[in-house]
Amino acid sequence: MNFLNFTQQKHRGFTIVELLIVIVVIAILAAITIVAYNGVQQRAVNSVAESEASQAVKLLKAYYTINGTYPAITNGANSVCVGEGFTSYTGDANGDCWDSKSSVVRSVDPNFNATLANVGVMNSASKPTIPYSTVSFTGPVFSTPSEANNPTGTYVVRYWVYGSTCPIGSKIWAGTVVVTSQCGIGLE
Repeated sequence: MNFLNFTQQKHRGFTIVELLIVIVVIAILAAITIVAYNGVQQRAVNSVAESEASQAVKLLKAYYTINGTYPAITNGANSVCVGEGFTSYTGDANGDCWDSKSSVVRSVDPNFNATLANVGVMNSASKPTIPYSTVSFTGPVFSTPSEANNPTGTYVVRYWVYGSTCPIGSKIWAGTVVVTSQCGIGLE
């Protein structure tokens, strides 16, 4: 074999090892991107939930300051969705903020929200939903001390976030299937 001919030969393509390395690098970059995107998305949902809960607390405290009591809940429940823009899980026109695909549903009470509107209006933007097992949580909930699922025993605004910490208020409940937390902001 002539040495001159050997050095002038051209490589024609990539080896299997080189292709596998490129594929692995692309897969790693894709995995990092997906994880980062999910984290950003969950922080955005948490930010909206925190903002809505804070808004609900301010409205309820302003109403209490003016009237000496909280607005009456007229839909026969001990807790109610605060604001507008909720999806209806039960088929009514009002919407629901807590759907457990069973008998535990928290619904919008139009009379409650109309009364609360005397001191201000909640943002009616589309509400992000936090799914947990067979339950869907959306938006802030005002609960009275007699609410069965209100472990605080006080008037409280409850909301849900992804993760194990509550941005404002204190943790009432923590999920185990999906890392979510139910947070409560006491009104008293």
